[in-house]
Amino acid sequence: MQKRFKISPEGRALLPSTVWRFSVAAVLWLLTLAAGKIFMSSQTVADAYAEVMKLVVLILSGAMSYVPFVVAEVLLYLCVMIAAIYIVIQTVLLITRRGKPARGIRIVADIAMVSGVISFAFLMLFGYSYHCTPVSERMELDVHEQPITMLYDTTEWLLGYANEYAAIVPRDGEGQALLGTFDGIADRMADGYTTLSADWRFLQSTYAPVKRVSSWWLMSYVGITGIYVPFTAESVVNPDCAAATLPFTMAHEMAHRLTIAREEEANFLAFLSCRANSDRRIQYSGYYMAFRYCFVALYNQNPELGMKLYNQMVPELKNDMDEHDVVIAKYDTPVRDVGDKVNDTYLKVNNQTAGVNSYGQVVDLLIALYRKEVGR
Repeated sequence: MQKRFKISPEGRALLPSTVWRFSVAAVLWLLTLAAGKIFMSSQTVADAYAEVMKLVVLILSGAMSYVPFVVAEVLLYLCVMIAAIYIVIQTVLLITRRGKPARGIRIVADIAMVSGVISFAFLMLFGYSYHCTPVSERMELDVHEQPITMLYDTTEWLLGYANEYAAIVPRDGEGQALLGTFDGIADRMADGYTTLSADWRFLQSTYAPVKRVSSWWLMSYVGITGIYVPFTAESVVNPDCAAATLPFTMAHEMAHRLTIAREEEANFLAFLSCRANSDRRIQYSGYYMAFRYCFVALYNQNPELGMKLYNQMVPELKNDMDEHDVVIAKYDTPVRDVGDKVNDTYLKVNNQTAGVNSYGQVVDLLIALYRKEVGR
């Protein structure tokens, strides 16, 4: 018979197993906070730990690459099912059994322990990378506020490449870009990162192909184009997207697997890897997305200058821009607003104070790259 700890004169009791759960939860949360403080206080420590974790990711992603489906997706469904069963059982017990206070405390202990496990595992597998040395410092890019004329020049620079590649990529009868099948593109994405890693050691790691998510419709409704799951080291991409964006999205999620956590940096490295790829179709995706980010930023600041460049787009590029807008508008619903809010909160919790707007900060990195390569 288990020993009981009295918590009230009425005879309700707190089981040792409940105390144990609270103890484990407390230890895990303290470790999470302590490790977080260490990583936040020292980029050197975060960088060193990133190199260690790359070995873990190399092994884990290599094992997952032999599984044809997204393991994280299956685990998610199992977790949802287990959580649903747990809720039903605990609800029934709360209604039918005596000792409701003790059982209620037990439920709180379960939640605290599970959330502690998830939080600590996330921090140690990926969360630390938000505190690594910024890509701008590693690549010696001078990132600071620039006048709108520099944004215009950068956008015009990217437009030249986007126009060139838009006109040569294969297209169907309706003008949609034909960049290849999902698996075909995924198999070619490593080429760009392999090229970049020859100059940048921090990009040397695993290049396992990204995976196609089965529940793409759910991701579309909440506005998610891709996700990196650190618990399984899987880079997962939503295939329901504009054709010209798919390689770039794959490269973005691959960047996260290389311990690049910040969204603007993942976008920037996605552009660089696409540009370094030997396949012109993938190169186009990189130039297209980089141009789009800069064009949107320019148009929001100065519509007149934006329209000046819009009128210089070749018909093929305009077609891809229109297709992109249609895909975005298709899922512009309250459900997507909720998804954006959740994503915004997640980014801010992980020290990205701009939230979802951090996706647009890639423009600052692109301007810095333009100044460095063109000599401005």
